[in-house]
Amino acid sequence: ARSGSFLSGSFDKLQQSQPFHAISSAFDEYCTLLASASDKSTVEIVSTALRRELGDEMSSLVTTMPNLRGILGSDFCCDKSE
Repeated sequence: ARSGSFLSGSFDKLQQSQPFHAISSAFDEYCTLLASASDKSTVEIVSTALRRELGDEMSSLVTTMPNLRGILGSDFCCDKSE
């Protein structure tokens, strides 16, 4: 049997200056749940896939979803000057 996750976000008129705020906050919350999961193999699979597919663009995602660092691990750095 496969399991899934349901993500939800809500539009906040005060957050109009941040495009896709509801989506990014829902995924940020998912990152928190995933990073704290007991199944660390899933975290590793997601981290590897994100790094492989997004490469340098990952830092843009971490800017909008800070909890993504919990999945990417301590060796991920957003500072491109390093």
